[in-house]
Amino acid sequence: MAATGTSSDAGTVLGDRYALVGVLGAGASARVFLATDLRRQCPVAVKVLHESPASDERFVAQLRREASLAASLSHDNVLRIIDSGSAGEPPVHYVVTDYMAGGSLAGMLDAGETLDPAQVADVGRQVADALAYAHDANLVHRDVKPSNILFDAGGRVVLGDFGIARAVAEASSTEPADAAMGATRYASPESVMGRATEPRSDVYSLCLVLVEALTGSVPLLGDTPVATMGRRLAEEVRVPRGLGRLGAALEAAAATDPSERIDAHGFAEMLTEAGDDLEPPEPLPLHPVDAGGEQTAELRIDRSGGAVRILGIAPMGVGGSPRPVGDDDEIDLRRPDAADGEHGTPGRESLEGVAGSSGPDTGGDAGTDDRPDGVGDDPADRYGRDAITVADEFHALGSRLPATHGVVEPLEPPGATKAAVPAKAAAESNSRRGQRRRWPWVLAALLVLAVAGSAAWWFFVRVPVHEVPDWVGSDLPSVTAAAEANGWDVGAVERTRRDGTSAGQVLAQDPGAGTELAEGSTIDLTVSDGPTLTALPEVTGLPEEEALAALGSAGLVAGERSEAFDEVVPPGALVSATPSVAADEPDARGRVPKGTAVDYVVSVGPAPRVVPERIVGVPVATAEAALAEVQLGSSVSSEYSSEVSEGLVIRASAASGTELPRDTVVELVVSAGPQPIVVPDVTGSTGTAAAATLEDAGFTVSGIEGSPSGTVLATDPPAGESRVPGSPVRIFTRSG
Repeated sequence: MAATGTSSDAGTVLGDRYALVGVLGAGASARVFLATDLRRQCPVAVKVLHESPASDERFVAQLRREASLAASLSHDNVLRIIDSGSAGEPPVHYVVTDYMAGGSLAGMLDAGETLDPAQVADVGRQVADALAYAHDANLVHRDVKPSNILFDAGGRVVLGDFGIARAVAEASSTEPADAAMGATRYASPESVMGRATEPRSDVYSLCLVLVEALTGSVPLLGDTPVATMGRRLAEEVRVPRGLGRLGAALEAAAATDPSERIDAHGFAEMLTEAGDDLEPPEPLPLHPVDAGGEQTAELRIDRSGGAVRILGIAPMGVGGSPRPVGDDDEIDLRRPDAADGEHGTPGRESLEGVAGSSGPDTGGDAGTDDRPDGVGDDPADRYGRDAITVADEFHALGSRLPATHGVVEPLEPPGATKAAVPAKAAAESNSRRGQRRRWPWVLAALLVLAVAGSAAWWFFVRVPVHEVPDWVGSDLPSVTAAAEANGWDVGAVERTRRDGTSAGQVLAQDPGAGTELAEGSTIDLTVSDGPTLTALPEVTGLPEEEALAALGSAGLVAGERSEAFDEVVPPGALVSATPSVAADEPDARGRVPKGTAVDYVVSVGPAPRVVPERIVGVPVATAEAALAEVQLGSSVSSEYSSEVSEGLVIRASAASGTELPRDTVVELVVSAGPQPIVVPDVTGSTGTAAAATLEDAGFTVSGIEGSPSGTVLATDPPAGESRVPGSPVRIFTRSG
């Protein structure tokens, strides 16, 4: 049959696939059924939420997210989540896991079994391996306890309920969440303080479970949840002596300060080493859960006379019928951890924290048969749910006394009537009326204690809570200062690069803005290291326009422009391009953040040359060599000069000390000596007259051949030829 309404009982088929066979266990938030997977034709376990949590949309949404995350875990020691979903209208929400036929560690402990050191080391190592794997996946269990440590038929250990505890914690508005859930039995010191649960919190809880498996009792357990919380904060866990390496491992996991506590990986390694020192473990004393018959009990509860009394037990198996509580029945109401694990053994229910019910002998009524006829015959009709759920509600809500300042009462449907009290029961009741009259005073005293506990909680234990601001876009130093001002720690800071952001800018935060967060919690941040990196392109030698285009294509911007002389790079091309002084240095691969300003230098050609000293008045060869040494050219011309000797530089086109571009040609004017003059024609003149004419023309007369008064016949050099001034001329005359 398909699921309808919110019904879920043996014979129901959920999601047209999972046929519920029988109840394996029940707790505050759900019942666990043995079921048949009709598609795979194999047994599975189905956890079905009670109507109350199932109606909480926030809880259901969180449960789905956590179930999805837990389903991603794949480890031999993690209970496999097969499926989750809802069916019917209004919907029945459920989670499907593998069926563990070997029962739970809670079943062993409830049966009075304890484990020897070799068994504890082996079981602990497997659970620690599961936690280490989950912690590596950023998943914290939050509820490590015996009922969540399960076994298959061969004794393999798996850890169940991943995600359920976190879903409850995230959906709860009461601080601290663990205390409100009644889960202080195995809670770590930081958890009872209301601080954020961290991976090492799971390690502490596992340590308590292993010590209980060795000794049969939970370390640092008080009479009430508040007392337990106080002991966890004030005392150290005492590990039994004589355990060798196993004792050292437990002590490392039991440190009160989580920063000094070993993590799950280290705990698993130490437990492995401890097991190596011991004999191989004996087979575990498994206590399988049989869903074919009675598996859980409905508690019949009567509150008449101000006392909470257990009136009867009714089987929950198909076809079962109620029976009263007999004198031989042992009902343990002292254990505060209601069975809420996969296939956990019943009997670990508790009314601890509810006024008037601190133990099995409270009021002297538990375990007696002095109930009115008709009361306890059908509690489902009276309360609208099975009584184990009611007991869970007493426990879970009763542990909230410090926050609610009142006694938690079970809900009764409208129109409910009290059953008539038969005469015999009334007579017996009257005989004890005097004893019951004391109960109002007892309840008043308990209420005073509750108020005192509430005050102690408020002033000494309660952790202030603040709303997390929106820090996205702010810089890391200011966010760190703001977080510390609210009493939070900045935990993991993940660095990444994102275009359009600046270094140190907060990109994301966990928890997000608007979250109510207790002081002492940790804020994880994602912080920018700046824009993404890009390679600095090679632009040296490119014309300026092309170089700037290449920088822009790489996501870079032009920085400061400058010019420089360069002997190689032609004018107008880039000599160099480097990130600006304020920018980050390029990494090993030459990359810089996008948006970095790049300063660049443009060539204006070679540096100017200085005309050397003493290039005038020196031989032309000397002047040319001096110019060539500074990469200046030269050209040579000549002119007559009577002042400058022939072959010497008369002047240059650029004076010494003048700056000229490289390869500029300097013109050199070289003296060709005095300008030549033409020998005049003095023939026909007398020798004396010819000599005077030649001397007047600039020549010297070297002599007269013949009579000075004779007629000149010729000269040497002859008339018409050119000679430099002062050149000698010889005169020839006719004799007689």
